[in-house]
Amino acid sequence: MVLLCSVLVGCSQKNAVLKIHTNLRSLKDCGVLIADKHYQVDAFALYVSELALKINEQWRPVNFITNESQSAETALIDFVANCSEGNVFAKELPIALTNNSFEQAQAIRFMLGVPFKSNHRNPVTLPAPLNQSAMFWSWQRGHKFVRIDVTDDGGEQWRFHLGSVGCQSASALRGPDSPCLKPNLMEFELQVNDSAGAILLDFSNWTEGLVINNSNTCMFNVPQEDSCEVLLDNIQASGFRWLANINGN
Repeated sequence: MVLLCSVLVGCSQKNAVLKIHTNLRSLKDCGVLIADKHYQVDAFALYVSELALKINEQWRPVNFITNESQSAETALIDFVANCSEGNVFAKELPIALTNNSFEQAQAIRFMLGVPFKSNHRNPVTLPAPLNQSAMFWSWQRGHKFVRIDVTDDGGEQWRFHLGSVGCQSASALRGPDSPCLKPNLMEFELQVNDSAGAILLDFSNWTEGLVINNSNTCMFNVPQEDSCEVLLDNIQASGFRWLANINGN
């Protein structure tokens, strides 16, 4: 299970910070237990974008504060960047919103993925965080919205790389002029009934019905693996939810 916590802290008139944590049963050196089996986590990263809050019945777009892992529109959450240093699966995302404003929020909305307008451009010329080669396929296919790579103690790998498919262009080195046949962008809208709560990303829900092994790897190849359909359905149905009173859970 992974906990994607969003707790906004600080003085009421200062910019809020979106705290990102996981509650994977973590071990030292980026090891985790998934369904009581040990895995080494080689990659666990995802892009989120188009953040918005519903305040006084009106949706209000919210920018991220620009830094090495986020632009105003898009944030890269890399859970394993510092896990070997003891900061296990934890991130903080500064956002351009005061804590006082967040306390008035009735709902939160965000997209898992990179919008089409930014997804198929040259990553060499893009600002952070869209300049990460490990999260990019090609100009034609664009970015990997999610990248999870784990290896069990026997050396067997399981990988999940989510991105757009059915992208038409003159070559892999050219971006498409129109959205891909299956953009695979997923929007989530969560009711906020407690501003001290959190967004819960439940990894067990993501992988429900799948055995974590190489045969169920999902890389969105052609033809598309059956495991990809299961993962997409699981994430859209119950990938994220609001968890009230995070400090009391």
